[in-house]
Amino acid sequence: MRWLVHLLLFLYRRRHPDRPQPWPQAAVLPQAPRCVLVFANTALGDTLLCTPALKVIRDNWPQARIVFFVHQRYRELFADHEDIDVLIPYAGGWHGFLPTLMRLRRQRPDVALLLHSNGPQDVPTAVLSGARIVLKPCSRSEWSHWLSARLPERAQHVIEDKLDTLRQLGARISTTRMQPGQRHLSARLAGDGWRHIGLQMGAANVYKCWPVESFTALARRLLETPQLRIHLLGSANEAALAQQLAESLGHPPELSMDCGRYRIAELPAALRQLDLLISNDTGPMHLGIALGVPTLCLFAATDPARIGPYQDLDRHRVIFEPGLDVQKLAKKERSDVAMRRISVDTVYNEAQRMLEKMP
Repeated sequence: MRWLVHLLLFLYRRRHPDRPQPWPQAAVLPQAPRCVLVFANTALGDTLLCTPALKVIRDNWPQARIVFFVHQRYRELFADHEDIDVLIPYAGGWHGFLPTLMRLRRQRPDVALLLHSNGPQDVPTAVLSGARIVLKPCSRSEWSHWLSARLPERAQHVIEDKLDTLRQLGARISTTRMQPGQRHLSARLAGDGWRHIGLQMGAANVYKCWPVESFTALARRLLETPQLRIHLLGSANEAALAQQLAESLGHPPELSMDCGRYRIAELPAALRQLDLLISNDTGPMHLGIALGVPTLCLFAATDPARIGPYQDLDRHRVIFEPGLDVQKLAKKERSDVAMRRISVDTVYNEAQRMLEKMP
């Protein structure tokens, strides 16, 4: 496939020597873009972190058609997003490259923004879509010479990195808030007199995970509170963690085994019923923040200043035990050693403070 991509890019350059257009500035855009192609086709959290840009595009160019290129696992979550006109699913890697490319080309994009996308296929796909301007935040891609500009890496939240692509085009930044589809934003149902706490124990990488024995000790202490129910959240692949915790506690009736229970489109409704979500750095954490669910976020090996809460900061809390040095290791060599530094007492006490402030 790579040789084919090289060939296609060679032929494309021969036919369109002026594309993609270099170093775009507001003055370079001869008119408002008619179509903006947004790449946000990686993990759930990364995709949610791209959604503020959708609103900014709509506010700056209300007549533009916004095409959202999203991983097929999460398409249901954004199917009715008010700032998405066309949703095109991504299958992963080079799978379906040519049919997908043809779908993108039919949209005739003027601008392609690779807000969070997997290389090496992302830049060639954007260029071959026909977009005159192709931008990606602080990219180290082997194809980066095809980008219209190389944006510098800055010490800021990743949402700001993504919005820098729009600043490069002269856009006014109107929001930094994440938002899934409209139907997922309805209010919480009336309470049943119980406190409901969600525990998200899994994450994409082990070095982001607070140990299951720590979650177990936390759950044991929380369940001492009357009329409190704990919901063990996660994908079906994380069910073993939930089972281990439940067995350690003797399967108390106040423990709800919800791992793998919800489709992605059902997860927002499940999160909205929680009084508090306690989570590792993972997709459900970002979804809880986007939905306004009070969220206690556990960080050590990743930087909350870069990927932690960036909205409703009075509602969400971060526990950060510095351990960013783990990122100097190859991913296969990273462990949960940094996350183990977060004590059960620290998490329990912060959870209690958050619960006490709630009506």
